[in-house]
Amino acid sequence: MNHKLVIAFLCTHNDCRSQMAEALARKCDSSFTFCSAGTTPESRIDPTARRLLKTLYHIDMEKTQTPKPLSAIPRPDILISMGCLTSCPHIGRPFDEDWHLEDPAGKDEKVFKLYKFRTMTDERDENGELLPDEVRLTKFGKTLRSTSLDELPELFNMLKGDMSLIGPR
Repeated sequence: MNHKLVIAFLCTHNDCRSQMAEALARKCDSSFTFCSAGTTPESRIDPTARRLLKTLYHIDMEKTQTPKPLSAIPRPDILISMGCLTSCPHIGRPFDEDWHLEDPAGKDEKVFKLYKFRTMTDERDENGELLPDEVRLTKFGKTLRSTSLDELPELFNMLKGDMSLIGPR
């Protein structure tokens, strides 16, 4: 019997980043067992995360996933924490990695409106998959990106105090 490596995504609340990583990993590769957990899990998956994955990737996390504690998943061979260094324990795997992802809820878990220029269309092929970036990039988008002006709206978010100029690395 072949043992599939268990890859676990760990996050404090297991309601957004780690759930999304698990769902996307499952969609991309079936040769591993993917799971996610939290040190203090929420009672449900974040509605925005559910909506985004359903809209962009046709993944319905509500049907297949729930937030759970670390004790509820198989012992991982590979552990990837999702940027919550202060709350995520190092559990001693041959491979433990922290991806340093900021919480999508925003600074101090405050939801904010992110301003961005739309530089691409959401054109899809006959299977509902997004077309390659170079096909979806608009003429206006090419100009904005070549001059880096596509980042200008995010500066407004920084000036308002919603985002920091320098994120974690």
